[in-house]
Amino acid sequence: MTSPATRPPSCSAPSTTWPTRGGGCWGTAVTAGPRGASRWPILEVHEVGLHLTPRTGNYGCGTVIAEVAAPASLGRLLVVSHGPSFAWWAEAERELQALAVVRRIEELVAGDPAHVVVGGDFNAAPDTASIRFWTGRRSLDGTSTAYRDCWESVHGPEPGLTFEPANPLSAVDEPGLDRGRRIDYLLVRCATTARPARHRLPARLRRPRRRRLGQRPLRRPGRPRAS
Repeated sequence: MTSPATRPPSCSAPSTTWPTRGGGCWGTAVTAGPRGASRWPILEVHEVGLHLTPRTGNYGCGTVIAEVAAPASLGRLLVVSHGPSFAWWAEAERELQALAVVRRIEELVAGDPAHVVVGGDFNAAPDTASIRFWTGRRSLDGTSTAYRDCWESVHGPEPGLTFEPANPLSAVDEPGLDRGRRIDYLLVRCATTARPARHRLPARLRRPRRRRLGQRPLRRPGRPRAS
């Protein structure tokens, strides 16, 4: 866990961890902000404070970054729980918050490359500036990045709504909502192309190749040919 002496300037509160059987949980120690959990042990936790303007004072926004002890075949792994400002009018704050988190992640992987997975309530629709920044569709303040949106990668243009007016439970968090709204995301940091950064996934996690029509299967060494 980062100490006050090494905590970046954007951090306003210490992060903390709670051991669990074989793994652990992590989150902000002071505010009711983002949380995370892992089956694998937690090696280190960093917090990025997101109270960057006076308008963020009444909401427990923040981001926690955990390095977890993933299997060696997977490589170094950072798991990020992102919780920016919630208000519909706070897109300017969400842009600043996205910038702060991306810059901190880049500091952490600069000398030691890693897979990076970011998830949480981003509190913004896919066409907003903050989300377009995360997914590599625009830059902010001279900075650009690229993360794959897992929902979009699997489901394409389907909306993937977090809040659906037809669902009566939406009225609890979004009273008066007259249209669907997506604010939840799971993102994976890209390399120079659309593939995830760091290196290839181990064979057991990769999708098997489909054999083309008419293509003969490869014969295993030592396996007798059919007569």
